[in-house]
Amino acid sequence: MRFACIAALAIALVADPSIAGQVDQPVSQASGDVVVSIAAIENLPARGPRIRPADDHPRVDVEPSPNSVAVAIIDSGVQPHADLPLSRIRAFKDFVGGSSVPIDTCGHGTHVAGIIAGDGRSSLGAYAGIAPGVAIVALRVLGDDCSGNTSDVIDALDWIGRHHQAYRIKVVNVSLGHAVLESIHTDPLVQAVERLSRKGIAVVTASGNKGINPATGRPAYGGAGVPCNAPSAICVGSLDTLGTFHLDDDRVPQSSARGPTRFDLLAKPDLVAPSVNIVSLAAPGSLIFKQFPGMRVSGWDGQASYFVSSGTSMAAPSVAAAAALLLQANDRLSANTLKLALQFTARVLSETDALAQGAGALNIAGALKLVDAIDPGADRGHNWIRYRITAANVDVFGQSIRWGQRIIYGDRFMPARYAQVHLFRWDDDVVWAYDALADGIEWGTADADNIVWDNEGDGLDTIVWDSGAHRGAWAEDVIEGFWWGDRRSRGQ
Repeated sequence: MRFACIAALAIALVADPSIAGQVDQPVSQASGDVVVSIAAIENLPARGPRIRPADDHPRVDVEPSPNSVAVAIIDSGVQPHADLPLSRIRAFKDFVGGSSVPIDTCGHGTHVAGIIAGDGRSSLGAYAGIAPGVAIVALRVLGDDCSGNTSDVIDALDWIGRHHQAYRIKVVNVSLGHAVLESIHTDPLVQAVERLSRKGIAVVTASGNKGINPATGRPAYGGAGVPCNAPSAICVGSLDTLGTFHLDDDRVPQSSARGPTRFDLLAKPDLVAPSVNIVSLAAPGSLIFKQFPGMRVSGWDGQASYFVSSGTSMAAPSVAAAAALLLQANDRLSANTLKLALQFTARVLSETDALAQGAGALNIAGALKLVDAIDPGADRGHNWIRYRITAANVDVFGQSIRWGQRIIYGDRFMPARYAQVHLFRWDDDVVWAYDALADGIEWGTADADNIVWDNEGDGLDTIVWDSGAHRGAWAEDVIEGFWWGDRRSRGQ
């Protein structure tokens, strides 16, 4: 199997000395075809299914237009549902079994799709998705047992790179992954994500659920997986709202994987989103539907149309849906600008460090407010905020949300004022965090500030890591060897 997007091949090797010397092309790097699995877990606090508070009104009878944004879901496929009928599945491609019609024998992909785009008609709007006006492109890479191969995920990313314009794919959700086994500079799955990001497609990933060291049962750092560790990926960790609409009790579950990333020591996740007891579409007959009957949820007609699940698999599609909404509001946004807006407007959780929460909790209303003000056509180096805005907003329940104004850029915070200016970093022709920092920006070329700022220092706060941080995924011994200079990262 050849992957044009990363100039690589997937081959099967056999231990046969007779074939030695038959390879006539030099090989610069070899990586294993690692098994990937879903990032959903069952053993989070059981409080009973609850409605995801994405909005204050039902979403029934929503039909995307032919020109609407499509979100591609690389997962176990999708099973058509009353809330997500076949007419809203713009394309389906099966990299596992070759099915020509949408199927989901695992059930995970259907649940993810519902979080993004379910219209809620089977629950009278109660369990509607966040962006029901978008279309879905379902790419099946996980089989009957909810696992698959890295090569199929890369194949799916390559397919998107070749077909994104035909299907108007602007966002990709990847709620699966594997442990970090090599640097981002050689990992083929990371390279495939980066190639797609540079085409202007936002790739949203789950950080994974390796937040607890199995040897000690204690929270641990360094468990963020692949492809969460891709620099340009929008990596999402878990947020537990404790079943309330109040903001001050929100927290990051211990299970949510934290940074720094193994080998490369990048700060991940980028932000967190609701992930505990999320009710979304069920796929009757699928593996998880049959194995966990207690997690089924009835619709208005008493049928088990829904399913409740938890984990970073559920957090990522909330952010993917949010990215699609931002593109509907401002269709000229680059993938890096989407990441900037989602980070900058996130709500910082108190008493939670940045390697657990990233920039903070997803704030869709705030991100929409910011991107409405951004003019992507502004000259580089100039102010691109079109009118004066305040770095705060009110949510659908009337609660005030102050933007965290964080920009996590590789292993550091960038100054908040960089969000005011159209930098080449916010365009699609650079890998996130892999350029020289903007020491030479001529700030005199910018117009007057149009964002009402918090008291924010302009220094670049860099993490100082312990020298052993690269040794393993359960880097509990690293915790005393780093610091974040930003006062808010320590809950102050």
